[in-house]
Amino acid sequence: MQPNVFRTITSIVLISSFAMMGCSKKGSDAPGGAAIFDSTEQPKTVAVNEPNHYIYFRPKVGDIYRYRITLTSSAGAETDDQLYKQFPKSELASSTNSYYLKQTVKAIRPDSSVEFTLSFDSITLKLDKDTTHINFSTNNAKAKEDLRFATFAILIGENFGFYINKYGDVKEVFNTAGLVEKYIKNMNLPDSANTPKNRDLIKKSVESTIADYLGRTMVRFPEKPMAKDSVMTVNQEINVPVWQSIAFPMRLDSKTTMDGFQERSGKVLASFTTVTTVTPTKTGIDDPAATATLGNMKANVRELVLVEDATGMLVHREIKDERGWDFTLSVKKQQDKFFKTHRNSKDLTTVDLLR
Repeated sequence: MQPNVFRTITSIVLISSFAMMGCSKKGSDAPGGAAIFDSTEQPKTVAVNEPNHYIYFRPKVGDIYRYRITLTSSAGAETDDQLYKQFPKSELASSTNSYYLKQTVKAIRPDSSVEFTLSFDSITLKLDKDTTHINFSTNNAKAKEDLRFATFAILIGENFGFYINKYGDVKEVFNTAGLVEKYIKNMNLPDSANTPKNRDLIKKSVESTIADYLGRTMVRFPEKPMAKDSVMTVNQEINVPVWQSIAFPMRLDSKTTMDGFQERSGKVLASFTTVTTVTPTKTGIDDPAATATLGNMKANVRELVLVEDATGMLVHREIKDERGWDFTLSVKKQQDKFFKTHRNSKDLTTVDLLR
């Protein structure tokens, strides 16, 4: 389950971001139908006594998996800006976004790696921040022409390819040439920008974006037997930006526990829970001109993952992420020049396999 931890690291490293993405309502009106996972269903405990039980990807060629990625966010800030003279006293934002995608198993390679095709059925975005209100859906033809959302709109109608090894490492993303062409055309880039170097940069950006989506629907399994109460830990030092380019050293501690096996909707599922905390190792940074201070820092992430034991495919993922901190930047020789802010956010990410 290591990539879950590293995705958490990425989320926390981006802690100063005020951009937020959210969720759509669950229901049978979604492409592919309702979610397989039902939180009201009482799971049945299943005993797996195999001494060397590995969990890895082994779906069948032709199998189709439709997923809904939903993200809900809310964030607020209270600021006293006597330094920049441009930030408002109060900020409040919320968003609700959803992504529907389809993954089809195309081939199982001789080394047991799995090849998929990937397509996006629809994307909706909703943001409310102060006086800004944004609604976007790829199902709205007029909205699809809005250049602000071009990078989302061009995903619709394209079929990509990717393959993973049996433990879930994404080894390659391919068939992105059509998307590169659409990007160049839809963004109205000048002819001077249509160079081999720029096309290669766009291609790499496209493939990185697709890999990020896959990081939410795929799971990386440890290359060792898994049994109930198995534990995996990650402990490391990271630098976390808390305001613009100012970052503080922190310690990340993450623990993943294999909760056991359960039966839901006729499927035997393996359950994993990951708890991650981030703690500052330094709360003050000085340079000749200013002092930066960090206080009341909290960054707690809890993730639940349910995967089908028979195939390794994700059935449900839920990530709860709560963050908050106080930050002060003071000019040493001008006591009346300072910037103080308290920021907090709550994010909920769910990924569901649809019927």
